[in-house]
Amino acid sequence: MFATCPADGKILEYYSGIFEAALVVLHPFIKAGSIGCEQFVPATYPRRSEILSHCLPISWAEVASKAELPSIAAVDIGLRTRILGLKEELSNREYADKIESLIGSHHILPPPEGFFSDLLHDRILQTVQGLGYEWVWVGDEFGTARKLYWIEDLKGPDADVTARHHCNVFTLTNSYCGQRTGIATFPFFALQSVISMLSRRPTNLKGSSAPR
Repeated sequence: MFATCPADGKILEYYSGIFEAALVVLHPFIKAGSIGCEQFVPATYPRRSEILSHCLPISWAEVASKAELPSIAAVDIGLRTRILGLKEELSNREYADKIESLIGSHHILPPPEGFFSDLLHDRILQTVQGLGYEWVWVGDEFGTARKLYWIEDLKGPDADVTARHHCNVFTLTNSYCGQRTGIATFPFFALQSVISMLSRRPTNLKGSSAPR
């Protein structure tokens, strides 16, 4: 079972009876610091090590305040308007332009759309490790392929298996209907978020050898 995104956005209802909780984690905006904003394009996008060394995370609440937006929901609408992710009647060009203006006025860039945030990447994996998991599956965005990885190998400034790819990361199941923790990125998901579905922690996950 892959973690998937409900089309209507009703996450709690969608995962009721499967997961104990469904949490939306907002990717932070990026304060460029000593790296020029012009570097944040596909051809010259900084490595994770550079971002961790020279950039700072900026919360959606702070962005809403600096851009004079009414709420983080307005930040969401502005971000999705920027990537043409909303129907015209639901979009808001004013919100998008205010977010865009932060690049020039405050050197604050929007989070990369559809990818794990470099600023949160290892912290998310550490959270999964804290639940007792040592191995995870990494699957493609369509749920058609997966490969097993030791979590520690996915961490670090130069690890790129889950960096800037549309992918799903999920733990092993103990049975066909076993409990599972999943982390997924969705290229066009509302709130430009990582969804973390935290199931009840299984009791037999720890061990140093790879599962069969």
